[in-house]
Amino acid sequence: MGVDYRYFISSIIAIFISLTIGILIGSNLVQDTLFIEQQRLLINNLEEQFETYKNEKYYLTKYNKTLKTDVEIRSEYLSRFHKELIKDKLEDISVSILNINGQYRDVEKMIETINQAGGKVVTSIEISEDFINMEEMDVNLPNVSLNNLSEEFVNYIISFILTKNKTELINFMYPNDLLKINIYESIDVIPSYIIINTGLISEDSLVKDMIINLKRKNIKIIAVENSNIVPADSYVPLFKEHNIPTIDNVDSLLGRTTLVYVLNGIYGNFGNKKHAEDLFPFTSL
Repeated sequence: MGVDYRYFISSIIAIFISLTIGILIGSNLVQDTLFIEQQRLLINNLEEQFETYKNEKYYLTKYNKTLKTDVEIRSEYLSRFHKELIKDKLEDISVSILNINGQYRDVEKMIETINQAGGKVVTSIEISEDFINMEEMDVNLPNVSLNNLSEEFVNYIISFILTKNKTELINFMYPNDLLKINIYESIDVIPSYIIINTGLISEDSLVKDMIINLKRKNIKIIAVENSNIVPADSYVPLFKEHNIPTIDNVDSLLGRTTLVYVLNGIYGNFGNKKHAEDLFPFTSL
């Protein structure tokens, strides 16, 4: 009787097909199990992270409330003792305030604080941001070079602060709303300090020329700005380069109190932004 190889071949093929089907089914089951396990681990990890974030939020919220309460207590303390802290600190000290571009709204508060401390504000001058576009205007001033307007203006404005004499340029700027001038003291009062209050879009060349010329005339400078000026737009680094004291939060009561102490001779860079070296001259209390 002969051997039927077709039977054996068919059997072998059937066995391999069965093995293949078994391997495929088994691998799918393993993959499903691994996938389910991975999902479980991922969910557990997310739950742990959520719990961590929830705890962090709780403690941060609690810490924020503590800080807010602390700030409120300090603000209340400062508002109550502000007048005592600055009383008679500025006797025989007079200042002129020079505002560059849009920071005029806080000047009255500065003036009030300086007066409360016994000081005198001689003049307050506001330079409009339109000044930087003056070179493009149709201006006919025979004795003024518009090609070097910033430097010429600085010389004129310093001369006016010291003597109250109005030049051709100032007489042009004043009625055209490029310049606002308030005179508070008589002509014979020369300021001990000039406070430069810079705004959001102050002109670089104007500020630099102002610093150079004032220092050349040995006039003391204090630079101030509001809390809303972001560090990237701040002129504090420029003033620091020239060793000029700065206050970056003069719109606040703390900032104005700091101003009194700086006018009284304390040197430093004060405020609550990154260029400040201290919040307040505490060592002077």
